[in-house]
Amino acid sequence: MIPEIPRRHFLGASAAAAFSGFLSENVFAQEESPRSDRSSSSQTRCVFGPRRLFPDLKITFSQTGNNVRFFIPGLRVPSKILHLSDTHIFLDDERGKPFERFSARMAAAYHRPTHCRTGKTTNPMAAFEESLDFAKREKVDAVTLTGDILSFPSEAGVDWLLEKLKTLDEAGIPWFFISGNHDWHYEGWPGTDEEKRAEWAPKRLGKLYPENANFLNYSAVVKGIRHLFVDDSIYEILPEQLRFLKAELAHGEPTVLWMHIPPYAPGRNVGFGCGHPEWGKDTDKNWQIERREPWRAGGHTDVTFEFYETLLKAPNLMGTFCGHVHVNALDIVNGKPFTTTEANAAAGWRVVEFLPQETYRRPAGPSPISFLP
Repeated sequence: MIPEIPRRHFLGASAAAAFSGFLSENVFAQEESPRSDRSSSSQTRCVFGPRRLFPDLKITFSQTGNNVRFFIPGLRVPSKILHLSDTHIFLDDERGKPFERFSARMAAAYHRPTHCRTGKTTNPMAAFEESLDFAKREKVDAVTLTGDILSFPSEAGVDWLLEKLKTLDEAGIPWFFISGNHDWHYEGWPGTDEEKRAEWAPKRLGKLYPENANFLNYSAVVKGIRHLFVDDSIYEILPEQLRFLKAELAHGEPTVLWMHIPPYAPGRNVGFGCGHPEWGKDTDKNWQIERREPWRAGGHTDVTFEFYETLLKAPNLMGTFCGHVHVNALDIVNGKPFTTTEANAAAGWRVVEFLPQETYRRPAGPSPISFLP
């Protein structure tokens, strides 16, 4: 039996204590002080002014290349997040020898991807290090890792990642991980995907999660924005994850959701599979290649569909950020941007900024410029 890896110390702005709720007509959010030791004790200060944000919050979204921006009324402190997904680290060592028949296919994949900006040959490790250098150079406020950072649950791969991520800790940049369908998957290992995730995520990926965080879902507040991390790497949503989503959205803060598999958008294939109406056994083309059980006959559970519908209806959910499909994509669904990010194996990344939205008022006297009242 492989011992469970203890989880790293959870960042201070976790779900439980980040938001004071509606007080009279005010909304307050707490900003955490980044700490390289990832201590749960953090100093906070108000980053929102005394104004009711919801239901009157109107947000502007823009995209230029792989950079997106949200302009948010009432937000006083800007923040910048670097999103990485699908690095597919394939490193292994002697500890992985007993599992080679379960890791061989993915261990041989993504060795020489084409760099998405230079067109030159690269490799996942070099691409990941380049991404961390960019994060430090840009002084981002956090880095999010939304799954398939590993090609299989390699102890050597986790050790390598943690060594590189120390440089973010030293720079005072928090980072957040949620798994994808490869991080925990040994191809051909017996059991359902849910069972395999429950076994291998704690055993091998434990140090990549904040301490005391549930590997299925957790949250953090960064400079007034609530970030939700939900593991949908089996394409399905569990009842406890639906409860988590509803409880987190009830805080009322501007919120974004980070997952591996993107939610369904009309016209997209089943790779955009969370809530996809055609997802199921009949459309599962890769179950034999990946040596796993096929997707559920009859399609998604009612819980998964309710999760998806909750995303569409939540007034304070600004958008979702995912990976899995290895391309930069944007869908506007029910007014919400659903985005995916190019594979980090090819040095892909996305910069997400949350910025104060200025309020213009009509000046005295006639003016050729139209202003909001």
